[in-house]
Amino acid sequence: MLTRVATRPASLLAAALLAACGGGTGDGGGNLAKDLESAAPRLSLETRAIRFSAPADGDTPPAARLAGSMSRAASPLFLSIEHGDNAIAGVDVPRIDGLQASGQVIPRHPLSLGEGIHRDSIVLRACLDAGCTQQYPGSPVTVPVEYVIGIPVTPARVRVETVEGRRPPPQALRLDYHGGSASWSAAAHYAGTGAGWLEISPASGGSLPATLQLGFAPQATRADGALGYYSASLLLRVGHQGEQREVGIEYTVLPLLSVPAAAAFSVSESAPAAGQTRRVEVSSRDPQREVPWTASLEEPAPWLLLSQAEGNTGDASPLEYSLDAAAIADLPNGNYSTTIVVESSAGGVSAIRIPVELTLDRPFLRSALPYLLPAGRPARVALSGAYFDQLDIRALRLGDREIASVERRSPTQLFVDLPALPPGRYPLRLAVPGTAVGSTAALVVQAPFSYVAAGTARPPAPLPEHAPGYGLLDAERHACNYALPGLPGIPLAQLRHLDGQWRHRQAPAGLGSPLRLVMLDGGRELLAFTDQALRLLDPATLAATRSTEALLPGAPVTQAQAAGDGTALYAVGGDSAAGERLLRYEPATGAISEAGSPGLPGAPLGAWGPVASDLFGGRLAWVAGPDIVIADAAGLELARVPARPDAELRLSRDGRRLLVASERSGPAPRLEVYDIGHAGQTGFAIGPPQVLALPVGEAEGRELNLEETESVYCGPRGVSALPLPQAP
Repeated sequence: MLTRVATRPASLLAAALLAACGGGTGDGGGNLAKDLESAAPRLSLETRAIRFSAPADGDTPPAARLAGSMSRAASPLFLSIEHGDNAIAGVDVPRIDGLQASGQVIPRHPLSLGEGIHRDSIVLRACLDAGCTQQYPGSPVTVPVEYVIGIPVTPARVRVETVEGRRPPPQALRLDYHGGSASWSAAAHYAGTGAGWLEISPASGGSLPATLQLGFAPQATRADGALGYYSASLLLRVGHQGEQREVGIEYTVLPLLSVPAAAAFSVSESAPAAGQTRRVEVSSRDPQREVPWTASLEEPAPWLLLSQAEGNTGDASPLEYSLDAAAIADLPNGNYSTTIVVESSAGGVSAIRIPVELTLDRPFLRSALPYLLPAGRPARVALSGAYFDQLDIRALRLGDREIASVERRSPTQLFVDLPALPPGRYPLRLAVPGTAVGSTAALVVQAPFSYVAAGTARPPAPLPEHAPGYGLLDAERHACNYALPGLPGIPLAQLRHLDGQWRHRQAPAGLGSPLRLVMLDGGRELLAFTDQALRLLDPATLAATRSTEALLPGAPVTQAQAAGDGTALYAVGGDSAAGERLLRYEPATGAISEAGSPGLPGAPLGAWGPVASDLFGGRLAWVAGPDIVIADAAGLELARVPARPDAELRLSRDGRRLLVASERSGPAPRLEVYDIGHAGQTGFAIGPPQVLALPVGEAEGRELNLEETESVYCGPRGVSALPLPQAP
């Protein structure tokens, strides 16, 4: 931006130079042309150029003198002064001495500009009129201004980009100094894992200005190979006082192979999976190097097909991949990702990775609750999924059977009443005219099994006294999975009843220390929360299938349970309500998200505490102070019974029985069985409990068997059961 000093008439240049001061009358301009022709006044400047210099952290240098003159007097005379603000703070009012005039040019403070060479100019014009439409000979005159601050470096930052296998040309770096000539040195300081890739020539000198040559080595060493981004600082030291300047150096080595980004896949009711294809060109960043390429999946992804997976960068043969509609049909809704690896058989060519993302958001049948049913008994089952409100559901198919009556409770939940079924596994499908709705839901119907009759099972390793532990009963496989956190050698083990006897199995090494266990997705996977990760296991072999490191470090899992929609809920943090968070884990995609608070009436915000619910959440029970509160799904209190401080609660599937196990309080471990009934149309009745004695150490971790006729202990002490009294 230029600053213009206002013009005004003067009888002498000295009366106007630099600040346009003074005055005069003249003849009003009548004989101006004749006067100019005879007198021929001329503007000239004594000051040809101005140079300032200062350290980067120094004070403002002294002002510079600007002087000029007019060869003859002329009237009228108008003068203007213009200057920029790249280096100049201002021009002061001049000193007038006859035909001579002088003033001062004031530089800006160094800190307002920063290190570098800052250039500006002053332009003076001697004019015949205030509008400066005509100028005197010698006008305008320009005075260049240069301001050197600190150790100027050109360019101020170096950015170099190259392709693997190709050495970039050297980069010139010019050094200046506010103090003029001085000795200097340069050294590289590397950031990150790469080192040794910057070559400096020369690395020192005895005078300035000077020019360095920076070289970049293609064989740069770093942990993940030569590809990638490198950064360093070039440290310059100048003069006997050791003034310093750092110059940022950025060096990027790109892979030879290049593939443009492609749009992510999205499947919905209006955008089916069939026909969705992506085609991208695999090219070379170096036109002189054309190479062959092949593509493959880095990890298994059954939903993605590579239909064109090889070619040459010089040919018109793109990489082509598409969705496998058949494989996607039975994938739950959610976000999926995989990676395509493109590599070349040519030497010195790095593989590149192409992320591929898929979003599924369409009508889908996810799971059944409960998925495990006793044979020969009618049952009510809840089905979870998505967009049920968009479907004309005619029936539920159980293998080759059809149930015509399906109750739509919400867009994500259906209910169906099933007749008594023989033992077997029943895949579930929705019958919808003209639409194939994907499904992962299935029912498993089992013949009765008595844990009491199977007898007590104990683990082969002796249990340390007061050892903390917990277990999870796998009713489908008649197995107890138990964990002993902190005990070396026994991270996770299983007692399973096979061929008429209990058999013991231990999880493979490397699992970590499990903290909680949850059965997921219709009994297909066992979820183990360890101190560092979530691990999905095969329930039959305990072998790890998948894992994720998404748990919060240092936040222990305090509670975990399966949700009715195929996901898992778990709490992390301390026992206090302020430090606890409730999270949801989606096993199909590995996604973890905030789940909010359970919102149980009377329960601390964010804390589960001892809480139980019936199968469909129509009835709840939780410990509130000295009592156990029994309420309906809306939180309406139905009854209270006394609670022991260490009570562990279980509600039967239909909510008609409450089991309370306790051990650390009272004279002996005990199990209290409350029968809950109705008195009249609106009344609610709960009788005194039936009390059963429990073995020491086997109050926690008690479950109900499939028929809900036995109370089963499953934990680090093994498996034991006792029959429950019949309901009145």
